[in-house]
Amino acid sequence: MKLTARLFGKPYENVDIGRARQLIDDGAVLIDVRTAQEWQAGHAPEAVHVELRFVADRARQAAGGEHIVVVCRSGGRSSAAAKVLSGQGHTVFNVKGGIGAWERAGRDCKDEKSGTNPPKFVRTVGKRPKTLSGGWR
Repeated sequence: MKLTARLFGKPYENVDIGRARQLIDDGAVLIDVRTAQEWQAGHAPEAVHVELRFVADRARQAAGGEHIVVVCRSGGRSSAAAKVLSGQGHTVFNVKGGIGAWERAGRDCKDEKSGTNPPKFVRTVGKRPKTLSGGWR
């Protein structure tokens, strides 16, 4: 990212799913910053899980390299993580639309219990998905 963008704009770049996939294929690490419960419900198979609250301390270990792609449910938490990580000197890319966009683009997603694609959310109320039992995720 250009120095002027780091000084005067966002210190990271928002990317679509196609660009995110290309970055990952080229060696960038995909970090999912959602909660453990969200992670277990479904995540990209190649992702590393580092909850947002631990990003500053643990992402350096998870990343290994300079280039990081971050994802959350919709893009908000991953934007916050991208700011932190870019401040640590990483080149960071935030996935626009989050894991929902990842799934809509037909990318693989697996859950921790079965290792297969999880069922889609039954319905959404506001911005919070509801489970089949009606409880909040």
